[in-house]
Amino acid sequence: MSEINSRNSRLGNNSAVISCSPMNTGLGTYSRLLYDLNLFESLVYFRKSSRSDESGYENVVKPRRGFYNFRAFLSIYGISFWKKYIQHYGFSHLTSPEFFHLVRYNHNITGTVHDLQPIDDRLSSSAYSYAFIRYMKKNYDAMGDLKGVVAISNVTAEAIRKKLPDVSPVVIHHWTDDRFIFRERDSARKKLGFDEAVRYILNVSSPEPRKNLALLPEVIASLPENFRLIRIGKLTPALDRIKDKRFVNIESVPDADYPLYFNASDVYFSPSIREGFGRPTIEAINSSLPVVLSDIPINREILGDSKFLVNPENPENFPDKILQAADMDTAKRNSLYHRIGAYYRKDRALKQYQEFYERLGVA
Repeated sequence: MSEINSRNSRLGNNSAVISCSPMNTGLGTYSRLLYDLNLFESLVYFRKSSRSDESGYENVVKPRRGFYNFRAFLSIYGISFWKKYIQHYGFSHLTSPEFFHLVRYNHNITGTVHDLQPIDDRLSSSAYSYAFIRYMKKNYDAMGDLKGVVAISNVTAEAIRKKLPDVSPVVIHHWTDDRFIFRERDSARKKLGFDEAVRYILNVSSPEPRKNLALLPEVIASLPENFRLIRIGKLTPALDRIKDKRFVNIESVPDADYPLYFNASDVYFSPSIREGFGRPTIEAINSSLPVVLSDIPINREILGDSKFLVNPENPENFPDKILQAADMDTAKRNSLYHRIGAYYRKDRALKQYQEFYERLGVA
């Protein structure tokens, strides 16, 4: 374990946000944002895979030898490498369910659930091995022993109550940091080297089947020639076969440049079939970038009644909506998204987390 870096925190010394996801993922971003609320003393990375990127974390717990996945599986049956580390903290918050089973060694733990998709959705579970699904089920079963549970949406909270009636989650929606703001499109394009004559559609996604990425080339082919689709995320074999010059896949971008992609684009587009939340959606909203999304429960929760939600079973309607969104003038999109985006900011999240910990008697 690396040296623990600490600071003053509202939850006292020896409190920690504990993540098991690389910083460049959605879960890693959430872990950093939660830590940046200045409630916890330290941000700790419990590394559970030999292939995980630990960059960005100052406090890292990892076995000296390999067999990470095997060690994680043994941990749910009581042979845990992480036992002594979780016992070190007076209070901790696990930012995803993958180590919920450690509550048996320390009951001063709260946790966040983003979705139940590995065990509750056939389309999503197809992306995981049988062993991982079994491992996650054990962790979800431990949810009821946590001191408190945060769900990142009403959709997720409803799924938890249905699957685990004895668990009462508190809904605290995601938020963005202050890098996601309106900027003039021309200046953002100049910094990124975007072509002024091109209309850019942005998609940020993982390669899971529920993201419905096979639809991307179909949509771009239905749009005028001056439209180009930029996807940020790991390349899938299906997307790798696309030779259309109007489709550009970027596996990763510098952290400093990432917000500029939302400012330089004309539309954010996501055809996802199922989501626990969808952080890029609020990153787009807080950047005043028009969004065209699948008409699924979480997008209705975020946007309310929006004409830019499309039934994913009728994807032929996506191109028309993209054209309408791309033509939205600056004043209209700033007005439309200011009201929604004001909610998905740090101040609201901080207040809700403070109230959550106060009710539990830990703040």
